[in-house]
Amino acid sequence: MYPYLALVPDPGGRECVLAALIHQFGPHASRHVRFCRSWGEFERRILTDGPQLAIFDPYADGPLRTERIARLSTRFPALALLAFAAFPPDRIQEALDLYGLGVHEVMARERGCDAHALAERIASALSRALESKVMPVLVELAPATLLPGMRALLRKARVPIGPREAGALFGAHPATIRKKLRAAGLPSLNKLIIWFRLFHAIHLLADHHRTVENVALALDFPSASALCNQMRRYVGLTPQQVRNAGLHRGLREFARRHAVDGWHPDHPPRPARGLAVRTPARASA
Repeated sequence: MYPYLALVPDPGGRECVLAALIHQFGPHASRHVRFCRSWGEFERRILTDGPQLAIFDPYADGPLRTERIARLSTRFPALALLAFAAFPPDRIQEALDLYGLGVHEVMARERGCDAHALAERIASALSRALESKVMPVLVELAPATLLPGMRALLRKARVPIGPREAGALFGAHPATIRKKLRAAGLPSLNKLIIWFRLFHAIHLLADHHRTVENVALALDFPSASALCNQMRRYVGLTPQQVRNAGLHRGLREFARRHAVDGWHPDHPPRPARGLAVRTPARASA
């Protein structure tokens, strides 16, 4: 089973992909990437290995075929797709069109290998793939006016972000956003930032080859202990337990807490205004 798949025929391109994966995920990545020889093998491996990231050259088997790329994004919506190719000058529009087909990131290959830049695109592709899992839950919980800002915040939350910068993503002062979040029964802006960063951490922990320390470093947490403490406080599980439970556990916990008024992770939830909470009857002595 390979968490990272690549269809990049050019040897120099494969070396660049490998260097970027090591830069992004650590030395172990060299043992957990599978380089495919054809589009058919690439599709079969996606189906059997269930990878979290697929890097491909859209011209690997000849002219770009939009239908097979669209099929990938439709069948595997949570799979991070990154197109990496030496796009000819007369095909730049094709590179832009890939976004419309469901590809999360596109990077044009230059003559040299910029592994750092490719690693940044890999991180961005993973963030955008995370949206396909998180946004459907947020659509059910938040008013439509807040959703664009929440989507932008989710993308930015790979790195620490302050209330002022978060408010700018919503297009309003942080105090205004806090009022809107409170009115919707959602967590405060500061807690929303923490939740979204934890979603990223849970998403990365799905790769069982990544250590908690590696995930904390990738997301710029102060330490692995800081990540563990926040995970326990908000999700109620250790990172190792979350690794097995999956992102749905974190989303379920977020959804359970969102409809309470003035909730706090350290205390039992209080009912939101207008909502009744059924209290279990005590057993008779």
